[in-house]
Amino acid sequence: NITVSGASVTIVTGGIYKIDCAVMCFMNNRVELQVQLLKDTGAGFVAMTNEYASQYAGRDTDQNTGNSILTTALTFNDGDIIKFTAHGNADGTAILQVIGTLLSISGPY
Repeated sequence: NITVSGASVTIVTGGIYKIDCAVMCFMNNRVELQVQLLKDTGAGFVAMTNEYASQYAGRDTDQNTGNSILTTALTFNDGDIIKFTAHGNADGTAILQVIGTLLSISGPY
């Protein structure tokens, strides 16, 4: 019901889909970790403003890993293309980790 090409996900069969996107980072300072869903409008990808998660993810060298999770259910049409972006607002270095970063899409319902 979906296909994946690079960083993009194409919805093959329209309907309601449940999405969980978690990102994890390692840091040694204060970090606000953010994840957002983007949708291709045909003229490029735009942020879906209500599909955004932000979490205060880390404090210092003793509490140096954290995550942010976007969970949503949305209706998509045949052929819709989506992708996700993640970034951190950090006082220093923040490194996205492969372990703990995941995407789960189920549907259509």
